[in-house]
Amino acid sequence: MSERQVRYLATHGLVRASILHTAGRGSPALYAYGDLLKLAAIQRIRLAVAADTTLERLRAVAAALQRADATTERGQMLVMDEQTAWLEPDGLRTVLADGRAVVVLSLDALDEQLRLKLRREGLGDRVREKKVA
Repeated sequence: MSERQVRYLATHGLVRASILHTAGRGSPALYAYGDLLKLAAIQRIRLAVAADTTLERLRAVAAALQRADATTERGQMLVMDEQTAWLEPDGLRTVLADGRAVVVLSLDALDEQLRLKLRREGLGDRVREKKVA
């Protein structure tokens, strides 16, 4: 995700730099690991639904990930349908029974991929926070 895209999402309240907030144009922001994981999830959803991505749908994704902050349960999946997004720790039985089209994102797999990418960038030793949002 480009810096401009991150600023756009921050401007619209989908993500916030937890460590250091921007103080105006040109000032730096410093994001915690949970912020980066939220950005990675939003980016993955944007790529999955392409043209169908609206700011409101991404806002639903951000809200679901914010709710995940209270839990450390493994195996959670972020599920998004045409209207909203939620966390689905028990699988997709109820969702698929309705016959709705959904996008499913494994938060554990996303966490592993982000940690690997940060290690490749030489930032892996700085990653301590495990929470999602």
